[in-house]
Amino acid sequence: MVLLGGAGSAPGRADSGSIADVHAVGDGQLAATYSATSTECTAYGYCGWFPAAWQVNGSDACSADGDHIVYVGSLQDTTGTQTATDTFYPAFEPVKLCLYIYRDGLYRPVAETLYGTPPAAPRPVPPPVAGPTELLPAADAQIPAARSVLFRVQTPERDDFVSIEVSKSAAQDADGTLVDDQVIDSELDLEDGTTRDVLLEGAWTRRPGIYYWQASRVACNADISDCAAESEVRRLEILPPPLTLRVTAQPRQQLRRTRLSRMSDLVVSVRCNRDCSVRLRGYATYRNGGRRLPLHGLGLREALELTGGRVTRYGFHFTAAKRSRLIAVMRRHGPVRWRMELRATTDDGDAQTATRLIRMTPPPLPAPSRPSPGSPPSNPSCDPSYPGVCIPPPPPDLDCGDIPYSDFTVVGSDPHGFDGDGDGVGCES
Repeated sequence: MVLLGGAGSAPGRADSGSIADVHAVGDGQLAATYSATSTECTAYGYCGWFPAAWQVNGSDACSADGDHIVYVGSLQDTTGTQTATDTFYPAFEPVKLCLYIYRDGLYRPVAETLYGTPPAAPRPVPPPVAGPTELLPAADAQIPAARSVLFRVQTPERDDFVSIEVSKSAAQDADGTLVDDQVIDSELDLEDGTTRDVLLEGAWTRRPGIYYWQASRVACNADISDCAAESEVRRLEILPPPLTLRVTAQPRQQLRRTRLSRMSDLVVSVRCNRDCSVRLRGYATYRNGGRRLPLHGLGLREALELTGGRVTRYGFHFTAAKRSRLIAVMRRHGPVRWRMELRATTDDGDAQTATRLIRMTPPPLPAPSRPSPGSPPSNPSCDPSYPGVCIPPPPPDLDCGDIPYSDFTVVGSDPHGFDGDGDGVGCES
């Protein structure tokens, strides 16, 4: 407690007084010592008087009324001095004490003092606990998206508990830690050592964006209440991963026997790790006389939009004319080689290319039917140009729709013209 004002007497009056030694006595009470001296009597010789004191708000003027009376002395018939110590419960902070002498129907002020509770002595502040030192990632680091991110910190004590928190925001609570509801990943390291490596593998490590991270160490002792010491908050950016283009294809593929097949004649599988646009081109060549020559008019072109991570299987169907040409070339010169060139690009301009070589072989010829042992000689009504099936020679001239056969062997003169492309197969389906 501290005394903020002094005692004194009202100027120009013989009455006087003082208020001294205001102090706390426990249980929320204050005590004060009041001293009042009266030296006057009335004109007709009456000298009776008594002292009294009130408390008022420290910012108000003294007043000798109200409910907050704190001291009343004894009625005294003669002039003199009264001194007493009394206790009271303060109703104000700070509180002003006002001392009066009552005589002849009037309260005459003789002293006042102001008292306020002294400020609490400041508690000693413990020395701050040193937080860990962040080593990796560097401040404002940019890291390509991956399955994990490595954090490395250095701590003063080998046996500290070390934690790493990653947040979507740099906002901090009053205790200096990242706001809880923004934290998306964390890890506690309990190993010994002054340098700690902590690996975080949350989904955010594969999701491009801006993140913030903070390291803290737990180092409690008897002298401090907050035993968690935090590092600064660092910014970290996850970048999109480098584009990778993966193309797979069977190196040897056979041209389908039938144009009506739902299966494609030339198949590649394509995958980008990110959303990408793919431009695909195919070129066919064949070998003739030791040289590889281009097959003009059979180039392939295609544009694909791929979702990142999804495998797209793409195949080509050939028209009847291109199919017949391919079969004729392969029957005469052997397999055709396709060179498939692919280029993938992303919206931000990242690009990758790939090349695949595919060896295409013709469809197999149908096996000719052989007469069973002991069977009678071939039917003279079956034309010999079509072994394996029985088709009479013309007339009449037959078309493929007039006979129940398809994909049969044609040799010789082919009087009905079933093998229009000369590849040795009649009525190809």
